Amino acid sequence: MAEKETTSRIEKQLAELGYTYVNIHGSSFGRAGVSDYIAIVDGTAYAIEAKDWGGKVYPNQFDFLEEVLVSKGKAIIAYPDVELTDCFQGHVPKVVYEHNEMNYPKET
Repeated sequence: MAEKETTSRIEKQLAELGYTYVNIHGSSFGRAGVSDYIAIVDGTAYAIEAKDWGGKVYPNQFDFLEEVLVSKGKAIIAYPDVELTDCFQGHVPKVVYEHNEMNYPKET
């Protein structure tokens, strides 16, 4: 499944839920690593990075997601089976992640 199918699923769910969002994926004028979507859900900012099943999250993308978390926002790495309602209700397990520039794994 291509990442395009993941992005279509994200947009459909955000629109059905009535949340404000912007897709900034593919902009050559923005900052490298910024997530594909920024959504505002009940006053909380969500950064949503869309991936297909084999999609790799790059270090600059992890860095941006970490900045969002430090700023009290929420971060989602979305795969083709994403259910945003579950994510927005906090029904997503924490995961340990790391990339090659980290000294120690981080938890989110």
